[in-house]
Amino acid sequence: MADALFFSCLLLFLAAMQGTGAVDYAVNGNTSNSNGGVRFKTEIGTQNSLQTMADASNFIWNWDRNGQTSVQLIEGIADFVRLKANYILSHWVQLGQGDRWD
Repeated sequence: MADALFFSCLLLFLAAMQGTGAVDYAVNGNTSNSNGGVRFKTEIGTQNSLQTMADASNFIWNWDRNGQTSVQLIEGIADFVRLKANYILSHWVQLGQGDRWD
């Protein structure tokens, strides 16, 4: 029963991610009187920081440069969900036994 519930939640999560088409970034200037706040306001600016975040997001989600998300990224997200749900697969190596990070 728990397996079916977990995979149903995983499929729902992946289906929701497929339909996600936008990310909203917000910049809050809470430190405008500090040295960093003044530098942000005068040298960096809100538009530059928003563009940097958008570029980083595009790089991550379009990893293979064909507009397709990396299979390893999707598998990594699925593995993270499994770990958070405490659903450790029996064929996963134990801590310290692996020879690869990915």
